[in-house]
Amino acid sequence: MAEATDPHRTSPGPGEAAGLPESAAPLLALPWRAFPFQFEKGEFSVNGKPLFVSEIPEAEVRDASSQDDADTGRTTWDGSVVLALFLEAHQELVRGTRVLELGAGTGLVGLSAAALGAEEVVLTDLAYALPNMRRNVEKTLGSWKVNLERGDATPTPSDPSPSPPRVLVTELDWMEPEKSEVFGSQGGSEFCDVMEGSEAVIAIESFDEAKPSCTLSVEGKGTQTQTASPIPPSFQFDLVLASDVVWLSSLVEPLTGLLGKLFGGSNLKTTRGAHVVMSHQTRSAQTEMLFLNAMRERGFAMKEMELPPSASRSQNMHVWMFMKN
Repeated sequence: MAEATDPHRTSPGPGEAAGLPESAAPLLALPWRAFPFQFEKGEFSVNGKPLFVSEIPEAEVRDASSQDDADTGRTTWDGSVVLALFLEAHQELVRGTRVLELGAGTGLVGLSAAALGAEEVVLTDLAYALPNMRRNVEKTLGSWKVNLERGDATPTPSDPSPSPPRVLVTELDWMEPEKSEVFGSQGGSEFCDVMEGSEAVIAIESFDEAKPSCTLSVEGKGTQTQTASPIPPSFQFDLVLASDVVWLSSLVEPLTGLLGKLFGGSNLKTTRGAHVVMSHQTRSAQTEMLFLNAMRERGFAMKEMELPPSASRSQNMHVWMFMKN
């Protein structure tokens, strides 16, 4: 597919480099990016809605000795683009659902679910990724709100309700999932709703984790403070999403243990018939088989899904759907 005719590009980007800049090169033997969008400029869109997704700026990148598995959540990987394109081709999986994204990184997949009509979306990752993810959510939903108020967003058969859903950002450490709000912890929400009221929110200026609250920049009215909303303890998910999260064998047990916890036991956090949809780029056949076997042992049935043509650029990419037996 030629760049100039790509339906997911909302502004031209001639002369873009196809790979990661040297300063942002991952600590893995990976191919260069197959999807060289300028995500921070809203060039990638889903269901006709631009997603403004920036990577963690260099000034916020942690020292290597402080990073968790290279802090891969600071980057928008091909796997997230592939999963977003897959969901766009299968909107019936998303519309009207409550969505949980694991290892959300920059938030592209969860924001794609929001663009496709999810009722509610919860984005999770380690603490280091949350400030950047929160900025991406606020900027993206803020842009949708501006379009809605200007009359640029109108109902269509694929988007009968152009008003964005509620999107929450909160910490979820797979090693200590019980400490997350996802499992009812009272540790404080990390969500501010830019869609409340009639004003167009331009940007989130700051977030006070102690209260918690946000200071928002509002078009024509300066700044205002808004109290953050909690995740209800009884919240249950219909769809769990994850993109390119199985790349180290040491992460297999924590991830599959978390999924087992979400889908069973006394802390059940999924609805009947809920499923997991995840993209995966094969880098280690051994790690991949370890993960698939662990999922099977926990009672999940796996189905390999067909990639849409728009997602076929990236090498060794899969989309899997898991359901609890």
